[in-house]
Amino acid sequence: VESSEYLVPEDVKFYEDNKRVLIPLISLFFNVSTSELEGKAAVEVVDLYGEPFWADLVLRQARDYGETVVLTDKTATLNDLANSVETLSNNGYVVDLILDVHGGGTIYLFGKDTVTSADIYKKLADKKLNLGFVYQTACYGSQQLVLWQNLGAKVASGSSDINFFPIIAPVIFLNSWTNGKDYQASVEKGYRSEISLYQNVGKIWPDVGEWAIPETINSSKMLYLGNSNLKITD
Repeated sequence: VESSEYLVPEDVKFYEDNKRVLIPLISLFFNVSTSELEGKAAVEVVDLYGEPFWADLVLRQARDYGETVVLTDKTATLNDLANSVETLSNNGYVVDLILDVHGGGTIYLFGKDTVTSADIYKKLADKKLNLGFVYQTACYGSQQLVLWQNLGAKVASGSSDINFFPIIAPVIFLNSWTNGKDYQASVEKGYRSEISLYQNVGKIWPDVGEWAIPETINSSKMLYLGNSNLKITD
């Protein structure tokens, strides 16, 4: 879980243009004082409050897993990822991986580091891994699907282009998955849920509705490689 202190310019502008409305909402949502939020840039709000809050939401959905690991900030590195996946695999777990990071083409941003597909493959290829699914919020994540298949993942998914729905979708996905729905059905439920949220809020706040228009919906469409019918009980 790492934003790498980066937000697209459109999101930064939305925050700056709507601070008067957003700060009280964020204060209530994250249970922090408005004075604590004043003067903070959008990237700081995401890094300080958004990332841990989002990670906690995901962990609540994963409460029935044997073990969970969150890598963020200083631990959001390729070395920590490799060590965690290898250790969990060696301990007999099937490792389901959610990559909530920025990306593009054949790269991911892990904190301050730009990590390529080749870097990941080199780091993990000689390890005995037991990967289940790999769910990615990274833009152009579909271009990384072969990488994860080559590393043994049973199924992987990623957006066809820029992913505009990385916030609510993963949480809804994991809730559906842990309640027994198959992988693709769960991913699609998350995707549709975030679209629906923005469309409904957009009825009273048109700027939010602009996040869920045909262009963003098509860009964020998830593609799959592997057994998309996989279930948590398999």
